[in-house]
Amino acid sequence: MRGSIPGYLRPHVERIEAYRREISLDLYLRSSGERTVGDRTIHGRYPELNDGRLFQTALEAGDLTYARALLSMFITSSTDDERRRIGTALVPGLEQLAAAQRQWLDEYGSIRAALRFRTQSELVSAVYGDVRAWLRHAETYLASTRDGFLREAAEWQRRDGRGRTTTFTAFPIRGVPLPAGAVASDSAVRRTAATWGFGAEAQRIPIDLVPRPGKLAGALCGRIDPPRDVRVTSQPTGDSFEYVLLLHEFGHGLHFTVGPDRPFDLFGDDQAITEGFGITFGTVASEPGWLREFAGVTFDDESLARMRFGDMLSARLQAIHVLYEYKVFSGAIDYEKEFVEIYRRETGIEISPHLALTRMLFFLGLQPFYALALYQAYGFRDALWQRLTEVAGETWYANARCHPLLADLFRTACERDLTGMFGTLNAPMPTAGAPR
Repeated sequence: MRGSIPGYLRPHVERIEAYRREISLDLYLRSSGERTVGDRTIHGRYPELNDGRLFQTALEAGDLTYARALLSMFITSSTDDERRRIGTALVPGLEQLAAAQRQWLDEYGSIRAALRFRTQSELVSAVYGDVRAWLRHAETYLASTRDGFLREAAEWQRRDGRGRTTTFTAFPIRGVPLPAGAVASDSAVRRTAATWGFGAEAQRIPIDLVPRPGKLAGALCGRIDPPRDVRVTSQPTGDSFEYVLLLHEFGHGLHFTVGPDRPFDLFGDDQAITEGFGITFGTVASEPGWLREFAGVTFDDESLARMRFGDMLSARLQAIHVLYEYKVFSGAIDYEKEFVEIYRRETGIEISPHLALTRMLFFLGLQPFYALALYQAYGFRDALWQRLTEVAGETWYANARCHPLLADLFRTACERDLTGMFGTLNAPMPTAGAPR
């Protein structure tokens, strides 16, 4: 974070930046398919940063932002990259996948025990503080929107000829096929950023759309050496979701290019904030005005409704996983049974119990409770959207009046936590309401 650096971290700043640069580049190259095997020698070059001692020091000092960042270094260096990413690996058969995931989870538990935390919920409480208000918020949100969501989900299933059973965790999140003549996603995204007044910054961010074997199915922003070296890689899908993914990741790219003066400014940053930027900009890609102006396409009402439903489902999935994962973290539950039941209750589908750990393990090697950051990000999106509308109008995404606010938020995000950012937006914390 930008500002006063604690004494115990001051001697390590340049080494932290170098370490982050190496692991970020390695992750980016693997995600883009340019590297098939991770470089495991990286972690051995920085033992003083990833042996857990600095994490304990930050925890004892009450510096939770730095504690979370240092914990990520410890966990990442201690787990096997291939198992950390096993949620997306091509394992033959769901039963074999589930068995491999359980083995990884056992190993993760041993690593956590080395830090003297018996359960994952204890670790979460140590580095996030009391999360009970967010758990209550997620419960309230799901309950208050359940009936309406299930009615709409059933209607989409009927229209699409789908049953209730699926092996996928996000079955209705489907993009609308793009018509011939649609603007290429990278061109549409760069022009959008230029319209917001970030044309020069946008040109400095490479966008990789090259299809390669082993490339990440979605998209990723690599903050390799921010603000100078920030890259985005994405897998073209040929539908409207391609714009959503790329605008989301490019939103991270703008944040990481405009906000920091040096890489350490982002060390310990609150992931809910940058995810909030990404989700906000990804939401723009479902706006009819943006689609006409920047993508050169016009969709009918049913297609636009499908996109809105996809956004609603995405927000709902974050709430589902906040509650489900915290129960798993607390122990003493049949997690496969709980997984099936919460999906049945909150989405109306019958999901395979063998996928109970897939999404959770995708993030667990990086952050102890990333589902919380993603859920918080939707609340931040709502507050940011409201403020942008006040400043630049309903179509804020199509003019430059949003530039001063966005530039200031990108900068101050390096100095404030989530509560501080809500204050900057003159908005209450979302625990007082629910995501839209």
